[in-house]
Amino acid sequence: MAEVMWVKDGTPGEHPASAPMRVAIDMLESKLFPYEKRYYDAPPSINPAHGPSRRNDPFRHVLVRVGEAEIDDVFPEAGYYHIVHLAPYEAAELLGLPAPPGKPADWHDPA
Repeated sequence: MAEVMWVKDGTPGEHPASAPMRVAIDMLESKLFPYEKRYYDAPPSINPAHGPSRRNDPFRHVLVRVGEAEIDDVFPEAGYYHIVHLAPYEAAELLGLPAPPGKPADWHDPA
């Protein structure tokens, strides 16, 4: 099982990420295959120019942690994958996971 987390902009501060949610790697492969992924060997800071994350900042990013036993063509290395251009609210619906509380005020549904 891999882990999916919702992540805030900025460097680690107050609650920079949600609790990890365990998801079968097969589901992640099939649902996330078309999305761009950026690999990191350690948990990344996304948009570090934002400064430290704050408690009331919205979750804006999807991060997947893949272990050695789950690596394959879609996730070729153990580590962390930032799923680019996929908002946590969209990922929650796509994967059947609980969405983070409240959408950012500047987030617009592309539909």
